[in-house]
Amino acid sequence: MWEQNSAYMLPAIRLGFLVAPQWALPALVAAKNASDWHCPTPIQMAVGAFISDGHLSRHIRRVRRTYLERRNHLIGLLEMRLGDALRAVPSFYGMHMSAITGGRIDCEVVSKALATRGVMIHSLARYHLGPADRSGFVLGYAAVDLDSLEAAIKALAEEILR
Repeated sequence: MWEQNSAYMLPAIRLGFLVAPQWALPALVAAKNASDWHCPTPIQMAVGAFISDGHLSRHIRRVRRTYLERRNHLIGLLEMRLGDALRAVPSFYGMHMSAITGGRIDCEVVSKALATRGVMIHSLARYHLGPADRSGFVLGYAAVDLDSLEAAIKALAEEILR
């Protein structure tokens, strides 16, 4: 029987799985064999049982609710504190979102100032290879709680609205 918090052990055991099309299997098997040959059988069996017993599905449902709550909270904070300065870009993928400026904010300067305060919010500029046609930020919400989101957006607002 799995304990309720057993999902938290999975990243530590460094085991993943992939559902791949038949045509890709030879290349994937070759890549796996070149990288580490195989994962320990007992761990594979334990993870297989974890998945087939429905624990992974329950975990995914739970964290989807958590991330949706954080995402919605972040959008609300942006609208409340920075609605005139930043516009959230709608996205339902990943555990981050972008917020675009009206072009009057030096996002690199703001990102560096936030870093000195312990707040890591990256400028979109770091994701451009050439000249950017817009500016903004990438805001992650996977590894923070609601209070930390509030503190980060408060700090962002203080830097932008100086």
